[in-house]
Amino acid sequence: MFATGSTWKGYDLMSDVGGIYANAASSHFVLFSRDGVLPYIPITRKQYLDRAIPYVTRYYDELTKKVVQGNEAMPAQFRAPKDEIDKRTALNTKAKNDALKKLQNELEKTTKDGLLEAPAVVRIDPLLMNEGPVFQSEAEGGCMLATENPNYFRKELPKYVPQFFVIELMPGDPQHSNMNFKRIIEENFPIEKLKAMIDK
Repeated sequence: MFATGSTWKGYDLMSDVGGIYANAASSHFVLFSRDGVLPYIPITRKQYLDRAIPYVTRYYDELTKKVVQGNEAMPAQFRAPKDEIDKRTALNTKAKNDALKKLQNELEKTTKDGLLEAPAVVRIDPLLMNEGPVFQSEAEGGCMLATENPNYFRKELPKYVPQFFVIELMPGDPQHSNMNFKRIIEENFPIEKLKAMIDK
């Protein structure tokens, strides 16, 4: 979810679309949690980089292994020539080294800038690790990575007891007859009654 920079009844509006399109999204969401404490915490840049570096190494090593194994599993008459496999392996090795260099450079820069504990806001497009910036602001379409807040959830409660709520606010055609109904519900929504149901 992405922050839109807008609020509804004093609560931050979130969107499933980031960047410049966050406010233009078809739906917005509001999170209601216990005492204003969030049920999630951001993953830090250090945590992200500590995981990304071995992940990239493993990813490209596995990719290279699959190229070789896949070729060897083919009947002899269909196998790619050794120089073609070597070329693919070299391309994978170069991509891995480029991605690792980029991550190592980002780790050094983040350390130097004192941002190791800053939230990891990353790009979410399908580009590989060796393209584009590692970290990107939410305004530019980056997505903050988060994990469960271990201090939020009360483990002693039964699983069916709600510990937070998310409501979805959907737009509609202003000329449509149901818009008056929608406006009345939104204006009179019993937020405090909903919040009182948390942990009950």
